[in-house]
Amino acid sequence: MKTNDYSKADLVKIDLITAQLSATMGDGFRITLKPRRLGLFPRNYGNQSKSKRVETGDNEILFSRLQLSEEVKSLAKLNIIGYEIYVTPISSHTHHIVIDDMSPDSLKRFIDDGYKPALIQESSEKDGVLNYQSIIIVNRVDNKIEQHLANKLVMSLNQKYGDPKLTGVIHPFRLAGFANKKEGRNNFFTKLIQADGCGCLKADKELIDLRLEFKNQQPLPVQPETISKLPKTEREAPTVGSYNNGAGVIPVADEVAFEAFTRRWQIEEKKSSERGVIDKSKIDWIVAQHMNAIGYTVDQIAKSLLERSPDLIERHPLHQKYISQIISRLSW
Repeated sequence: MKTNDYSKADLVKIDLITAQLSATMGDGFRITLKPRRLGLFPRNYGNQSKSKRVETGDNEILFSRLQLSEEVKSLAKLNIIGYEIYVTPISSHTHHIVIDDMSPDSLKRFIDDGYKPALIQESSEKDGVLNYQSIIIVNRVDNKIEQHLANKLVMSLNQKYGDPKLTGVIHPFRLAGFANKKEGRNNFFTKLIQADGCGCLKADKELIDLRLEFKNQQPLPVQPETISKLPKTEREAPTVGSYNNGAGVIPVADEVAFEAFTRRWQIEEKKSSERGVIDKSKIDWIVAQHMNAIGYTVDQIAKSLLERSPDLIERHPLHQKYISQIISRLSW
């Protein structure tokens, strides 16, 4: 990168981005553009150019820290015309938990209670009151229930200290050095307050406790020899709804449905992003139809929508009614 190709403002942004992303320690970074002006549409910035990218192990296209620094001029232009710039660190070994919309008081309580943010940033100011975003890093394990448990931790922390509507562990936050384009925020530029890059032992222990709690609640597994004696259709059924082992119907764990929902949602999101328009409600409906077609129960689909549909409560304050409408349409 040639520094003489950049203005002083660009170089300030590059310094901020480098500090911000170094603190979050992601394997790669997804950049999303959120429109705050009529005529603009949500975009995944990483889908705009196939050059200057890296591929992660799951084949998702993400930016490295250096590559993102080289995109500063383009991102600044998009910010000026009305896009907000968001970043999501992606990692195979850690969760990046966002506590959003923190007041000065809730941020102080959060730290006083023993949490150690890897990153703290000022995200907006309204009527003289600053808002903050904190990102904490905890260890991640590789199993089917992990994201569901991490989501529970995210909800618990945000209900206590931040945004009670935030429900997902994979959640974007503002890219440092770019303006908040919300009405009434006066183009407030996201500022770094702390970028220590440390892990949070307290939150890590809370996630471990959730794993142990879940493990202790699990029923005894059905033995393979029991399943092998079932008719073929019933042997296949555990992958979707439920099956009968002779002693009664045994439901498949809801978590299996949650993971299936998330995988399909991500596939449909990528398709929509490539078309340039991401309609999350349309994706909800497509995924619900898919799950219904392959045999998941309507109860599992409803629970999956509530647990795993991104920003559902923010998009649909009457979310229970919204979910009921989707379930009703499946039976038409």
